[in-house]
Amino acid sequence: MKSMSIRINLIGWKRPYYFKKVIKALEKCYNIEKFSLLLSIDGGFPEKQKEQVEIFKNSSLSKLKHEICVHKKNLGCAGHVGFAFNKSFESGCDAVITIEDDTVPAKDFLIFMEYCLKKFENDKNIFSISGYHPRFKNQTQEGGAKNIIEKNKTFGCYGTGIWKRIYNEIGKDWFGIKWVQHISEYDDKSFDLISKKNFGWVFWKRKYKILKKQILSLLFGIKWIENLSNEKKTNSHGEEFLKIIDKSPKGSWSYPMNQYWRKERSQIYPTVSRIQNIGIENATFRNRDSPQQKVDFWSENHSDKKIYKKFKLIKLDKKLKNKSKISLLFIFCTLLESL
Repeated sequence: MKSMSIRINLIGWKRPYYFKKVIKALEKCYNIEKFSLLLSIDGGFPEKQKEQVEIFKNSSLSKLKHEICVHKKNLGCAGHVGFAFNKSFESGCDAVITIEDDTVPAKDFLIFMEYCLKKFENDKNIFSISGYHPRFKNQTQEGGAKNIIEKNKTFGCYGTGIWKRIYNEIGKDWFGIKWVQHISEYDDKSFDLISKKNFGWVFWKRKYKILKKQILSLLFGIKWIENLSNEKKTNSHGEEFLKIIDKSPKGSWSYPMNQYWRKERSQIYPTVSRIQNIGIENATFRNRDSPQQKVDFWSENHSDKKIYKKFKLIKLDKKLKNKSKISLLFIFCTLLESL
């Protein structure tokens, strides 16, 4: 395979404890010396920024070609990832791997990512690469073989690799989203009704919010969406997707990638995860991971450099019979980002 300039975007915020784990894991990654790095730390917590910079400078990663950006202002989750995305591609690299400060790579993560980024670079049907398998525990295809690669029409943001051809499509139009709270001329039956189990201040606070919205509805004809259905969120794409979101740098960046930019293209990911999410405490978004769910299903427990020189692709979106169930599982995991 031809040589490729790949840059790792290391995205930090206010969690030095998690950040240190990511740094230590990256130091152990095979072939880390082949990559350059962009360390970008979002604003709002200057003392924690300093701590994270020190962690990086005291690591072996500081000896690699790198750039450090420490932001005074808080860019928000999507805004921050978008900043790093643009900066790295503008530096001239061929592909970017995004690692957020709560996603810990296995030793063979970079071997897998480099192989796939080179293999599918010119495949116009492939949108991205992810080191994460979007399934619970050990539910893997073909017995969980470590050299199996799967393909599905989805997007996962944990340990994601993207090529310059995708950047050329998105460029400065990158955006994050939050789901709409109200919209004119929209009718949705899933209103947030008060449960009979709610009492005290919570009960009256919600009563007040409903009364306030009823008054606004009468005055301005606004119809409110309290619980935009999961089906509506996950099945809306393209222009329809834009109708049910508000663009926000503080929101999610994975939804626009999946439901606006991806179109009909697929993501490649391994049967056995090469990265795991540990973000539970002080998380930007809630996620489904728990200590019980991140022990056995990733390749760190099976790392053997010799195993991962050849990979076999299975087309998940065509061959896997229970594709819809697995897709729903992944959608459920990523939906929690916006809550």
